[in-house]
Amino acid sequence: MTESEKIDPYEDLPLKKWLRTDRLPFIFCSGCTIGTIIQSVATVFEKEGYSRKEIVVVSGIGCSGRSSGYFRTGTFHSTHGRALTVATGIKVANPKLKVVVLSGDGDLSSIGGNHLIHAARRNIDITVVEMNNYIYGMTGGQAAPTTPPHAFSQTTPHGNIDPQWNLIPLVAYSGATFLARWTSFHIHRTRETLAKALSHKGFAFVEIVFPCPTEFGHLNRLETPVEMMKKMLDVCEVSVEKGPWEAEIDWTRRIVLGEFMAEEKPEYTQQLEDLRIRIQAKEAEETEEAKETEGKEEIEPNDFSYEPLSFGYPTTKEQSITEMIVAGSGGQGIISFARLLTKATFDSEGRYCSQSQNYGPEARGGLAYCQILIADEPVPFPQVTEPNVLVLLSSRALDRFEKIIPKVKTVFYDPESITIDHSIAPNTTFYTVEATRIAIEVIEARQVANIIMLGALTAITEVVGEEAMKETVAARWPRYKDLNLKAFDEGTAIGKKLKEGEED
Repeated sequence: MTESEKIDPYEDLPLKKWLRTDRLPFIFCSGCTIGTIIQSVATVFEKEGYSRKEIVVVSGIGCSGRSSGYFRTGTFHSTHGRALTVATGIKVANPKLKVVVLSGDGDLSSIGGNHLIHAARRNIDITVVEMNNYIYGMTGGQAAPTTPPHAFSQTTPHGNIDPQWNLIPLVAYSGATFLARWTSFHIHRTRETLAKALSHKGFAFVEIVFPCPTEFGHLNRLETPVEMMKKMLDVCEVSVEKGPWEAEIDWTRRIVLGEFMAEEKPEYTQQLEDLRIRIQAKEAEETEEAKETEGKEEIEPNDFSYEPLSFGYPTTKEQSITEMIVAGSGGQGIISFARLLTKATFDSEGRYCSQSQNYGPEARGGLAYCQILIADEPVPFPQVTEPNVLVLLSSRALDRFEKIIPKVKTVFYDPESITIDHSIAPNTTFYTVEATRIAIEVIEARQVANIIMLGALTAITEVVGEEAMKETVAARWPRYKDLNLKAFDEGTAIGKKLKEGEED
């Protein structure tokens, strides 16, 4: 028989439109009913008349994490605990989509617990189908937050002493507006509830309790799937009156089933849209007011004045702006350099400044760098996009930023650990500042190399006045005032010599 003549065993499958038949049969253990739950969700999609283009199924990690891979809709198999973060992003990006999360009790309530709480708090229009088998199944049978007291697992061989987390009241308290619980045995009622959850405008949470014979059943001496199902049904109680606070779940005594809540509250993506409309209306109103008053009022000058920067920086609306990157290694005072510069500039001249920092996990030695913006007008976003000044204090810094040197107007660097071929950037002005050597030989304190470099930059760029910068340096660490001022003076002296040499 040729490949084209092979018979598709799922040719007549009623849910072929919704399920990927090339991935069938399901991979789940015998007696596990995740496959039944997947088919139930697909059945509701078909029965309620949804199209595949309007559905996105998101899953996390674990046995139930395999669920999204079976659907022929939009799907996303996310990382551990992050199903709801991905689902939230999808829903916010395109509120017209029907977003469904299929995830296990461990994935949702443990590493994903914080995301569950806040997704419910926002009341975002997502339907969550939580599959609860009381245990981490795929990873080997460890206890989960939903594992009942005294139950056995691979991590509680003498019985679980942790309190069990009941997710129905938790999610209700967090802000969800639709809540229900069924078992995988009550499949017709589950489908009816899922249809309601999908049509509900807000955060809908449907818990489905189902057996895990391989892990939970085996460890708790419930050897067969039938025995597990009978045990579960013996303690189930269907209620049409109880609220989420009464939705008890005790696998040995009582499991309350039913629909516990269906409320209407403002939905998150609709609130975002309303906010967008209000902002647009306000901006339009302000634009009209500006047109009406244009030319009628004189704008008073600022109380402060300053000279534009001297090295031809790019300007916007006649605004002089410095975009600077200061980079080195952890322990070299890179962040201190940036904070001193921005504080002095703001305090003395009233210019708008922003400083953001980046550093690796290493306390010492790893790459560290700061992005600095200094401008006449408010800085809309604290990120350097077109740097015109680059300060490099270590070889790690050079490795990270060497590629952008030809695009930068001015580069300061310490030759102690850096060698730069100036020919790679013929339009760039380079200033070699022996900050580390002077710190060691003259100041006898290697740690002030950053202050020496700061002094050189101040003298050359005049981005801030020398006296204002000295005042800020002196006030920052009173205990080391004399040491830092000596270092700063050495730096400004170097900077002035370099600048004079350039002018000559």
